[in-house]
Amino acid sequence: MAHKPKKPKLVKYPKRPKESANLATWKRFEARCIEVDKKNAHKAKEYNAKLNEIHQVKALKEKLKHKYGSRTPKAVHLRAA
Repeated sequence: MAHKPKKPKLVKYPKRPKESANLATWKRFEARCIEVDKKNAHKAKEYNAKLNEIHQVKALKEKLKHKYGSRTPKAVHLRAA
Protein backbone atom coordinates (compact mmCIF):
# COMPACT_ATOMS: atom_id res chain seq x y z
CA MET A 1 0.00 0.00 0.00
CA ALA A 2 1.31 3.40 -0.94
CA HIS A 3 2.06 5.80 1.85
CA LYS A 4 1.00 9.41 1.91
CA PRO A 5 3.66 11.56 0.21
CA LYS A 6 5.42 14.25 2.19
CA LYS A 7 4.15 17.77 1.78
CA PRO A 8 6.46 19.74 -0.47
CA LYS A 9 8.79 22.31 1.04
CA LEU A 10 7.59 25.62 -0.32
CA VAL A 11 9.92 28.40 -1.42
CA LYS A 12 9.93 31.45 0.84
CA TYR A 13 9.17 34.93 -0.41
CA PRO A 14 12.05 37.39 -0.71
CA LYS A 15 12.53 40.10 1.89
CA ARG A 16 10.30 43.09 1.40
CA PRO A 17 12.15 46.26 0.37
CA LYS A 18 11.94 49.40 2.43
CA GLU A 19 9.17 51.87 1.73
CA SER A 20 11.73 54.40 0.53
CA ALA A 21 13.22 52.00 -2.09
CA ASN A 22 13.09 53.09 -5.73
CA LEU A 23 10.53 51.83 -8.22
CA ALA A 24 12.90 49.37 -9.94
CA THR A 25 13.49 47.57 -6.65
CA TRP A 26 9.76 47.20 -6.05
CA LYS A 27 9.18 45.87 -9.58
CA ARG A 28 12.00 43.35 -9.09
CA PHE A 29 10.46 42.31 -5.77
CA GLU A 30 7.07 41.83 -7.40
CA ALA A 31 8.60 39.75 -10.22
CA ARG A 32 10.39 37.52 -7.72
CA CYS A 33 7.16 37.04 -5.75
CA ILE A 34 5.37 35.96 -8.92
CA GLU A 35 8.15 33.44 -9.65
CA VAL A 36 7.90 32.04 -6.11
CA ASP A 37 4.13 31.68 -6.54
CA LYS A 38 4.67 29.73 -9.78
CA LYS A 39 7.21 27.38 -8.17
CA ASN A 40 5.00 26.76 -5.16
CA ALA A 41 1.94 26.17 -7.35
CA HIS A 42 3.90 23.61 -9.40
CA LYS A 43 5.00 21.76 -6.25
CA ALA A 44 1.45 21.79 -4.90
CA LYS A 45 0.11 20.49 -8.21
CA GLU A 46 2.50 17.51 -8.18
CA TYR A 47 1.65 16.77 -4.54
CA ASN A 48 -2.10 16.90 -5.20
CA ALA A 49 -1.70 14.66 -8.25
CA LYS A 50 0.05 12.04 -6.11
CA LEU A 51 -2.65 12.25 -3.45
CA ASN A 52 -5.36 11.96 -6.09
CA GLU A 53 -3.72 8.86 -7.54
CA ILE A 54 -3.56 7.23 -4.10
CA HIS A 55 -7.25 8.01 -3.49
CA GLN A 56 -8.20 6.54 -6.88
CA VAL A 57 -6.35 3.31 -6.13
CA LYS A 58 -8.01 3.06 -2.71
CA ALA A 59 -11.42 3.59 -4.29
CA LEU A 60 -10.72 0.92 -6.92
CA LYS A 61 -9.64 -1.55 -4.23
CA GLU A 62 -12.81 -0.89 -2.25
CA LYS A 63 -14.92 -1.32 -5.35
CA LEU A 64 -13.27 -4.64 -6.17
CA LYS A 65 -13.53 -5.74 -2.56
CA HIS A 66 -17.28 -5.17 -2.54
CA LYS A 67 -17.71 -6.76 -5.96
CA TYR A 68 -15.69 -9.93 -5.36
CA GLY A 69 -15.74 -10.21 -1.59
CA SER A 70 -12.74 -11.93 -0.09
CA ARG A 71 -11.76 -13.52 -3.41
CA THR A 72 -9.28 -11.73 -5.61
CA PRO A 73 -10.09 -11.06 -9.28
CA LYS A 74 -7.42 -13.60 -10.26
CA ALA A 75 -9.11 -16.33 -8.22
CA VAL A 76 -12.49 -15.45 -9.73
CA HIS A 77 -11.01 -15.66 -13.23
CA LEU A 78 -9.42 -19.05 -12.56
CA ARG A 79 -12.63 -20.51 -11.12
CA ALA A 80 -14.69 -19.32 -14.09
CA ALA A 81 -12.43 -21.17 -16.55
